Amino acid sequence: MQQQTGAPPWRVLAEPRRAPRTPASMRRIVGTFVAGSLAVALVFLALSTWLSQRAARSESIDDARRSTDLFARIAVTPALSDGLLRGDPAALAAMDTAVDAVLTPESGVVRVKIWSRDGRVLWSDEPRLVGRTFALEADEVEALDEGRTVAEVSDLQRPENVYERSQGRLLEVYRPVRTPGGELLELEAYFPYHRVVTERSWHIWREFGLITLLALVLAQLVQLPLVARMLGQLRRSERSRDHLARRAVEASQEERRRIAGSLHDGVVQDLAGASFVLAGAIAHAEPPAPQALRPALDAVRQSIGGLRSLLVELYPPSLERAGLAAALTDAASALRSRGVRVRVEVPDDVAARVPVATEAVLFRVAQEAMRNVASHADACEVEVGVRVQRGRVELVVRDDGRGFDAGDVPREAGHVGLEVVSDVVAEAGGTVELASAPGQGTALRVGLPL
Repeated sequence: MQQQTGAPPWRVLAEPRRAPRTPASMRRIVGTFVAGSLAVALVFLALSTWLSQRAARSESIDDARRSTDLFARIAVTPALSDGLLRGDPAALAAMDTAVDAVLTPESGVVRVKIWSRDGRVLWSDEPRLVGRTFALEADEVEALDEGRTVAEVSDLQRPENVYERSQGRLLEVYRPVRTPGGELLELEAYFPYHRVVTERSWHIWREFGLITLLALVLAQLVQLPLVARMLGQLRRSERSRDHLARRAVEASQEERRRIAGSLHDGVVQDLAGASFVLAGAIAHAEPPAPQALRPALDAVRQSIGGLRSLLVELYPPSLERAGLAAALTDAASALRSRGVRVRVEVPDDVAARVPVATEAVLFRVAQEAMRNVASHADACEVEVGVRVQRGRVELVVRDDGRGFDAGDVPREAGHVGLEVVSDVVAEAGGTVELASAPGQGTALRVGLPL
């Protein structure tokens, strides 16, 4: 019997209350640790690079400002004369000589300009600029008035920077200087950004960041043995926990076996003996005694039948002796005695692939499902199927009975056992799903991890 097209959808009744544990993997945990360490190292590397660049830029701007002040004092100011304002060749030559003496590759200065207040270039190491006039920026005029030395990264987009653009990114420093006659001029010097900032950034990072990075790597290496030790303890704890869980299941099964044995060897045997005595008394008694004793004999025999059913529920002997397929077949005998056709399909290798504790849960679910079929379904045919795939074992019990509204399960009388079963499956890390509708039968599906 297959579920028909257009059958009711599955409704989840229970989900895992605990995630199935998987054994800790040394390779996985160490790999995660190493990946995390690398991520931390990369973040630190990026952060330290950014900080070193900021520090290098700040220090380089300060160095360029100090170098320009020193350059002004030792080279420009001693050679500065009022004749420079008139374009006197002697004054220009004197400035050429003074600046050339210090304008070496080692100085880091790539361009020098001396401006008048009205924006005229009085002198420059680039002769094509001398005599040209460009408007001074407001911050340059302000620096002249306040006597400050200002350093900044130049965008080289102004017209007076036409001959510097080929040299890449530059630092621009400007400060006031005075002629012997007291005329206020602006000295402007340019430094290569790459040389003064990028190289200094690398120097700072090499001195501090690299040392810290190495210390971080060494710290991670030192922690590896600790991680391995903690992992070993974790795995031992997991093995101990799993062992205790198995022992608890085994103890529960053993207790069920003990109780079932006690009932069978005690109360059931006593009742069986009583039934024999009553049967003998009925056979030899004179009327009307047999008619009076018959109800008592029937009650004793019903009690024996009820107790034996209870014994099977407590501890089905066929489950341990013959496996899940035989136990399910035995459990289906009650339905077959009512004329219901029951088909049980269990793979031959279930015993080898499914733990005993999981088999016990599956049996209990199937037993409860078949009990509900007998009590409520009015079914003609029932299917009980078990299959193992992708690390899970799945049980499906399907009938062709009257069905019901699956949304009313919590309110349906007689389905308390289903709620209990759902709790058991959820505690075992499994799922319970139900599909049913009036007139379309009922299907119960249970999945458990292996």
